[in-house]
Amino acid sequence: MEWADELLVTTPIRTVTDLCRIRLDGEHLSGVVADALTRQLVDEAALLAVLGQHAEAYGFAAGGEFLTFLSG
Repeated sequence: MEWADELLVTTPIRTVTDLCRIRLDGEHLSGVVADALTRQLVDEAALLAVLGQHAEAYGFAAGGEFLTFLSG
């Protein structure tokens, strides 16, 4: 968590983590991931690590495979 204009906000990578934890559907998650990557809000290695932790729950063997799916 970070502070911005006196408000406590989450980081983009934390948002992706939280959305994976609640098993947000792939279509919506792909939009979040695409936006974070396009706007360079997340480090790709960190994103791969997060997706790797949740890949199996989404039916993928590894984070790279999951990212490829989300990147469509």
